[in-house]
Amino acid sequence: MTPFMKKIYFLFLIAFSLHSFGQTLEGSVFDENKNPVMGVSIYLDGTTIETSTDENGKYILNLKEKINTSLVIRYLGYETVYIGNPFENNNLKINLVPKAEQLNEVVIKKELFNRKQKLMVFRAQFLGTSKAGKSCTISNEDSIDFEYDYDKNILYASANEPLKVKNSYLGYEIEFDLHEFYVHFYKKSIKSTDVIKSFFLGTTFYREITKGEKINKKRDNIYNGSQMDFFKNLSENKWRKDNFLFFVGSMQGNPELYFNLYNENNLTKIVLKDNQVSEVLLLNKPKFYAEYNLLYNKREQSKIVFLSDTFYIDEFGNNSNPGDIEFSGAIGKNRLGDMLPMNYSKQIKN
Repeated sequence: MTPFMKKIYFLFLIAFSLHSFGQTLEGSVFDENKNPVMGVSIYLDGTTIETSTDENGKYILNLKEKINTSLVIRYLGYETVYIGNPFENNNLKINLVPKAEQLNEVVIKKELFNRKQKLMVFRAQFLGTSKAGKSCTISNEDSIDFEYDYDKNILYASANEPLKVKNSYLGYEIEFDLHEFYVHFYKKSIKSTDVIKSFFLGTTFYREITKGEKINKKRDNIYNGSQMDFFKNLSENKWRKDNFLFFVGSMQGNPELYFNLYNENNLTKIVLKDNQVSEVLLLNKPKFYAEYNLLYNKREQSKIVFLSDTFYIDEFGNNSNPGDIEFSGAIGKNRLGDMLPMNYSKQIKN
């Protein structure tokens, strides 16, 4: 997995609840003076599930499906609040904290690359260059600030408000609260062909703007062969030549020899078998390590690296340890333009 893919699922701040699933989430939101706040945006990160507070500052999310992710509370002029385990901490009373006004220091220096060039590489590394990625537009690009570190050959980007992305190909409007973004080049360059790695992190809300059979087919085509599709198949122990095949090195392997699967509180618990993992030292901490190859539909090759021997998968194919499971190859190339909501289910069943 390239660092930007680690970002995409890490950015969702997934927190899996290991307890029984609740059908509603509710709570109240207050300002710094303990007054209820109306119109606060409440959503489950990475999904299409949202609501807002009423005149009493109260919110209720009635859920039809099981989805384990963070709850995001966002209101203009206040710090965004993240609840990592909302199903364990229901009926919350949330006190908003005003954002501190920051005066950015203006540093005048010679720039080798102009804003247009920086925006081009930002779009490529953030939205992607696939058909879906190229269909995306950002309506508030003026809110994006860039800084190029010429000593390290790294382009950084930040935004003072959530980026408003329209994905015409998949029929979504996306609000992306950008927490971190960088592109590392192997030399002083602004070209995508010179990129070593890219990374972005943030929280996301999807709003459906197009419906119908045609758009469902496009979404399913994006879903097929994706991370969500892989983990869904892994959790159901489904492997076949017209879907995913599992390889150890260049030899096809039997997944049952490498993974133990358990049902636990409406989740699938995956445990890598002890004799198939080794221990490595990363950032002065021991990590389990295992590396395998995947082949999707006889043509798309990916590599998957596990830095954890245990993780959970929910019913949609989201995994609990995105920071410890890395993809490269076909799966690792996806950007925001090729991402679906975490509560997406295939519309056309096999």
